[in-house]
Amino acid sequence: MKKILAIFLSTCCFVLCSNLSTCSANISLNRIALGGLHVGDSVDDLIRLHGTPSGDAKTYYYYGECGAQIYVHNKCIKKILAQDMRWITPDGVRPGMYADALNSAYGKADQTWTSNGFTYYKYEATKNRKHSLTFMVSPASGMIRIISISGN
Repeated sequence: MKKILAIFLSTCCFVLCSNLSTCSANISLNRIALGGLHVGDSVDDLIRLHGTPSGDAKTYYYYGECGAQIYVHNKCIKKILAQDMRWITPDGVRPGMYADALNSAYGKADQTWTSNGFTYYKYEATKNRKHSLTFMVSPASGMIRIISISGN
Protein backbone atom coordinates (compact mmCIF):
# COMPACT_ATOMS: atom_id res chain seq x y z
CA MET A 1 0.00 0.00 0.00
CA LYS A 2 2.86 2.39 0.87
CA LYS A 3 4.50 1.63 -2.47
CA ILE A 4 1.29 2.44 -4.40
CA LEU A 5 0.85 5.67 -2.41
CA ALA A 6 4.48 6.65 -3.08
CA ILE A 7 4.05 6.00 -6.83
CA PHE A 8 0.80 7.98 -6.85
CA LEU A 9 2.38 10.95 -5.03
CA SER A 10 5.43 10.86 -7.28
CA THR A 11 3.21 10.85 -10.35
CA CYS A 12 1.12 13.75 -8.98
CA CYS A 13 4.27 15.78 -8.26
CA PHE A 14 5.63 15.07 -11.75
CA VAL A 15 2.37 16.10 -13.45
CA LEU A 16 2.05 19.23 -11.31
CA CYS A 17 5.64 20.30 -11.91
CA SER A 18 5.35 19.61 -15.65
CA ASN A 19 2.21 21.73 -15.86
CA LEU A 20 3.80 24.57 -13.91
CA SER A 21 6.73 24.78 -16.30
CA THR A 22 4.46 24.91 -19.36
CA CYS A 23 1.94 27.43 -18.04
CA SER A 24 1.18 30.26 -20.39
CA ALA A 25 1.31 33.95 -19.62
CA ASN A 26 -2.40 34.85 -19.77
CA ILE A 27 -2.09 38.57 -19.07
CA SER A 28 -4.89 40.79 -17.79
CA LEU A 29 -7.13 42.48 -20.34
CA ASN A 30 -6.09 46.01 -19.31
CA ARG A 31 -2.48 45.17 -20.32
CA ILE A 32 -3.55 44.48 -23.91
CA ALA A 33 -3.24 48.03 -25.17
CA LEU A 34 -1.06 50.03 -27.50
CA GLY A 35 -0.54 53.77 -27.63
CA GLY A 36 -3.02 54.23 -24.79
CA LEU A 37 -5.78 52.44 -26.71
CA HIS A 38 -7.56 49.14 -26.10
CA VAL A 39 -9.64 46.95 -28.40
CA GLY A 40 -13.17 48.33 -28.17
CA ASP A 41 -12.15 51.97 -27.70
CA SER A 42 -13.86 54.40 -30.04
CA VAL A 43 -12.57 56.29 -33.08
CA ASP A 44 -13.09 59.45 -31.00
CA ASP A 45 -10.63 58.07 -28.40
CA LEU A 46 -8.15 57.36 -31.19
CA ILE A 47 -8.37 60.89 -32.62
CA ARG A 48 -8.27 62.47 -29.15
CA LEU A 49 -5.04 60.63 -28.28
CA HIS A 50 -3.27 60.60 -31.65
CA GLY A 51 -4.83 63.35 -33.75
CA THR A 52 -6.31 63.15 -37.19
CA PRO A 53 -5.02 60.13 -39.13
CA SER A 54 -3.08 60.60 -42.36
CA GLY A 55 -5.48 58.23 -44.11
CA ASP A 56 -9.09 57.31 -43.38
CA ALA A 57 -10.79 54.58 -45.35
CA LYS A 58 -13.67 54.09 -42.85
CA THR A 59 -12.30 50.73 -41.72
CA TYR A 60 -8.55 51.49 -41.56
CA TYR A 61 -6.98 54.54 -39.99
CA TYR A 62 -3.33 55.19 -40.87
CA TYR A 63 -0.78 57.17 -38.96
CA GLY A 64 1.97 57.00 -41.58
CA GLU A 65 4.29 59.44 -39.85
CA CYS A 66 4.39 57.16 -36.80
CA GLY A 67 3.95 53.78 -38.44
CA ALA A 68 0.57 52.60 -37.16
CA GLN A 69 -2.55 51.07 -38.73
CA ILE A 70 -5.81 50.81 -36.84
CA TYR A 71 -8.64 48.57 -38.03
CA VAL A 72 -12.08 49.83 -36.98
CA HIS A 73 -15.51 48.19 -37.15
CA ASN A 74 -18.70 50.02 -36.13
CA LYS A 75 -16.56 52.95 -34.92
CA CYS A 76 -14.71 50.70 -32.45
CA ILE A 77 -11.06 49.66 -32.58
CA LYS A 78 -10.60 45.97 -33.42
CA LYS A 79 -6.87 45.81 -34.18
CA ILE A 80 -3.77 48.00 -34.01
CA LEU A 81 -0.43 47.29 -35.72
CA ALA A 82 2.47 49.60 -34.87
CA GLN A 83 6.10 49.68 -35.87
CA ASP A 84 7.06 53.09 -34.51
CA MET A 85 8.57 53.35 -31.03
CA ARG A 86 6.01 55.99 -30.01
CA TRP A 87 3.36 53.23 -29.74
CA ILE A 88 3.97 51.71 -26.31
CA THR A 89 2.24 48.95 -24.33
CA PRO A 90 1.10 49.66 -20.73
CA ASP A 91 4.16 47.67 -19.59
CA GLY A 92 6.53 50.00 -21.47
CA VAL A 93 7.37 47.64 -24.34
CA ARG A 94 7.76 49.32 -27.74
CA PRO A 95 9.00 48.52 -31.23
CA GLY A 96 12.78 48.79 -31.41
CA MET A 97 13.36 47.16 -28.02
CA TYR A 98 15.08 43.82 -27.68
CA ALA A 99 12.84 40.76 -27.29
CA ASP A 100 14.36 40.09 -23.84
CA ALA A 101 11.94 42.76 -22.60
CA LEU A 102 9.02 40.42 -23.34
CA ASN A 103 10.04 37.85 -20.73
CA SER A 104 10.59 40.56 -18.14
CA ALA A 105 7.24 42.22 -18.83
CA TYR A 106 4.97 39.25 -19.62
CA GLY A 107 6.71 35.95 -18.96
CA LYS A 108 6.51 33.04 -21.34
CA ALA A 109 4.33 33.64 -24.41
CA ASP A 110 1.08 31.70 -24.84
CA GLN A 111 2.06 30.96 -28.44
CA THR A 112 5.32 31.26 -30.38
CA TRP A 113 5.85 30.60 -34.08
CA THR A 114 8.13 31.55 -36.97
CA SER A 115 6.89 32.81 -40.33
CA ASN A 116 8.53 34.72 -43.19
CA GLY A 117 11.80 35.05 -41.31
CA PHE A 118 10.28 36.53 -38.14
CA THR A 119 9.44 35.03 -34.76
CA TYR A 120 6.06 35.87 -33.23
CA TYR A 121 5.22 35.93 -29.52
CA LYS A 122 1.52 36.01 -28.66
CA TYR A 123 0.09 36.77 -25.21
CA GLU A 124 -3.62 36.23 -24.59
CA ALA A 125 -5.96 37.81 -22.07
CA THR A 126 -6.73 35.84 -18.93
CA LYS A 127 -10.50 36.22 -19.07
CA ASN A 128 -11.07 36.74 -22.78
CA ARG A 129 -8.65 34.72 -24.88
CA LYS A 130 -9.98 36.45 -28.00
CA HIS A 131 -7.96 39.53 -27.00
CA SER A 132 -4.25 39.28 -27.63
CA LEU A 133 -0.97 41.15 -27.77
CA THR A 134 1.49 39.92 -30.42
CA PHE A 135 5.12 40.86 -31.02
CA MET A 136 6.95 40.31 -34.31
CA VAL A 137 10.69 39.91 -33.66
CA SER A 138 13.61 39.82 -36.07
CA PRO A 139 15.72 36.78 -35.12
CA ALA A 140 18.82 38.36 -36.70
CA SER A 141 18.78 41.45 -34.46
CA GLY A 142 16.55 40.19 -31.64
CA MET A 143 14.56 43.41 -31.89
CA ILE A 144 10.79 43.86 -31.79
CA ARG A 145 9.69 45.12 -35.21
CA ILE A 146 5.89 45.25 -34.91
CA ILE A 147 3.46 45.10 -32.01
CA SER A 148 -0.21 44.33 -32.55
CA ILE A 149 -3.28 44.08 -30.38
CA SER A 150 -6.48 42.47 -31.54
CA GLY A 151 -9.79 41.25 -30.23
CA ASN A 152 -13.44 40.79 -30.97
